[in-house]
Amino acid sequence: MSDPLPSDLEIAKGEKILELEAAYEDTVHTAFSSSATGTERWYPSDLEGQVNMLGAKVANTNMPYRCSLTKGGVMQFVEHTAQQLNQAFFDGVTVKLNAISNRATKILAVENATTVAQVNAITW
Repeated sequence: MSDPLPSDLEIAKGEKILELEAAYEDTVHTAFSSSATGTERWYPSDLEGQVNMLGAKVANTNMPYRCSLTKGGVMQFVEHTAQQLNQAFFDGVTVKLNAISNRATKILAVENATTVAQVNAITW
């Protein structure tokens, strides 16, 4: 006896979860913005960027730090005060925590959906 084919709803749910996971990854592991320097700047948030930002925060000293004036722009070292790095760190943490919460909420909505239309209506 063969396994039954997945229903349209099951397929839609699987595809939606993959879409949401990709949006989460893009949000958390690409870059985040912060106006800690007085100008909106974008900071790398891939794993290395997260570790580097944590290290800068823990160092609690003035130092140059990589950032860009635009998302996806060229990263350059810009002088930051310890206070600015601390603010940028907390801005990054806020982005990540919001993304984690959003992902959980959206995936739960997908799992609870009873129609393909409900699944399709869920967006990041």
